[in-house]
Amino acid sequence: MLYNFELQMAGVILLGAMLACGVFLYIRRRRDRLLQEAVESRLLRGDGDVDDSATAAAAAAGARNDDTEPEDRGGADNPGDGKL
Repeated sequence: MLYNFELQMAGVILLGAMLACGVFLYIRRRRDRLLQEAVESRLLRGDGDVDDSATAAAAAAGARNDDTEPEDRGGADNPGDGKL
């Protein structure tokens, strides 16, 4: 059975973890937004080649999505199709 002190310590630990996650997510979202604005401003100004801007936009999209799929997952159903 948990008593007051244990419940308070669990609350302090959970509060600290939630604050740390919140700060981390805020910084990550801010970085992604700044990167996206930089890419959009570069596209509007027309700096560089079109290919460079497209790769920068793809890099910005990839920075937000860290879950990269392997080329070939294989499996019993459809080996080598690259889909789930």
